[in-house]
Amino acid sequence: MKRFLGILLMLALLLGGTAFAVEATDAPGTPTQDVVLSLTANWLDEENTPYDLEVMEPDQLAMDTVTEIYKFVFEQDNRPVRYFPEETQRQIEEMLEGIVDPDALYMTEFMRLHAAEAEPETDLLAEMLVDVDYQSDQLILVVLGDTSDSENLVWTPVESRVVELGKVEFTVPQALMEELQGEDVLFSLLTVRKGARGGVISEEYWETEHIQLPSKTAKDSVKLAKLVSADGTQIEDDFELLIVEESEIIIRELALIREHVKEEEQPVCTWLPDEERDEIQLLLSDGLDRDELVVYDYLPLITKNYKDTYGDVISTFTFATPYEEDQQVVTVLGLPRETPVEGETLMDWAAQRAQVNENGEVEIVFDQLALIGMGEETGLLLVLCEPIAE
Repeated sequence: MKRFLGILLMLALLLGGTAFAVEATDAPGTPTQDVVLSLTANWLDEENTPYDLEVMEPDQLAMDTVTEIYKFVFEQDNRPVRYFPEETQRQIEEMLEGIVDPDALYMTEFMRLHAAEAEPETDLLAEMLVDVDYQSDQLILVVLGDTSDSENLVWTPVESRVVELGKVEFTVPQALMEELQGEDVLFSLLTVRKGARGGVISEEYWETEHIQLPSKTAKDSVKLAKLVSADGTQIEDDFELLIVEESEIIIRELALIREHVKEEEQPVCTWLPDEERDEIQLLLSDGLDRDELVVYDYLPLITKNYKDTYGDVISTFTFATPYEEDQQVVTVLGLPRETPVEGETLMDWAAQRAQVNENGEVEIVFDQLALIGMGEETGLLLVLCEPIAE
């Protein structure tokens, strides 16, 4: 029971001193398969024969690769295109010559696909419908990873385009399909930000008014960030991530979590659906079991003026909880389900990458679907971490 005390305490009230800032990241923090509404593929033969190309849940290779890309881009301050081998970079540069500088691209999607075993006789046309507002005139580039040798991934850019709102097409040459068929395939999508959101995103900070945090009597000053373009121009769409009052459904969900942990004496992670629990485990280093995690902090959050094409956003939170650098943390973001089931969570949950920096701040990578959803409903953020030594 001792290891569960943290959640019992912290779900009762938020500790004082919470603050945060936000900035856009140019690579996803976790795989983004949940944005896909449908994926169809057809051989470009006379019959337009269907082919089985499937979106899969992430495995360890997919999670390790997206982690590597995220660290390469965000933590080491590199551009996404430079993650790929030199030959792949050359191919990308040739495809984009005269159109855009490859370093202007950022990565919004990363996921694991599976290509059924076949005997390719033509090129393959794949059509992916996603819950992201890619525009028909927006530049995109799909880069596919051959995983047949997991130690030496082979990346190939393929012809790709947005044919209508949220509908992405990409063509896989016959020769490449001969290599990919029967294998898992890593899918990444590079794009440019639209309009005033072009170029590198940075932030300028300002202090907000004191705001009332939920479940507290003390007031706190929250530090936000205003997104600006690389030349300092203010972005017209002022994106904000805001702490708000608990909604009725969040109050009910927290009560259910307390009951699950306190009365049923279960680890907090066992309250979450299996898929999210699996993703949490993949985000943890070897030797730490997800069921050892406890919750010390939670926040109800909403977004204002978020655009799908921002991609993921990193928020840096300062809590009163004494998190230490490199302490293992993971966050989950819950949004209300349309049709809750009796005895189960009221939320759809998404696991999100997080880390503690040298200042004890928690850097959380919010994925685009979570950010979109928080524009319509109040989200519940739980910060899960290994128990803090007393």
